[in-house]
Amino acid sequence: NPALARAFGALARVDGALTIDSNDGLAVPGLGRLQHAGSVGLVRCSAVTALDLSALSDVVSRIDVRGNAALLHLGLPALHQADLGVFDNPHLPACEVDALFAAIGGDHHESGNDDTAVCGP
Repeated sequence: NPALARAFGALARVDGALTIDSNDGLAVPGLGRLQHAGSVGLVRCSAVTALDLSALSDVVSRIDVRGNAALLHLGLPALHQADLGVFDNPHLPACEVDALFAAIGGDHHESGNDDTAVCGP
């Protein structure tokens, strides 16, 4: 699984769906250079603590982040428009998700994230 992070690190464009599902051995997806994707999914990956999509600026369909037990941070600073679903990530601060939704246009839904976490100013 560490080899997957190195392989994903070179990805800049995926025209179809990019889904990482049920990969308990992958701690760092390594998608920081991804700029375009048809869709992105991070689903049931128990070791991932942060999903850094810092270069992602174009998503054709949607981003789904679901059921990641250790996820603490979701970074999408270059994205301005996308449909987002963020569900059942018990340690991901709901206030961080709300801030993402406020900064990104599109259809957004979230539930089951950490409603007790405190976010910065």
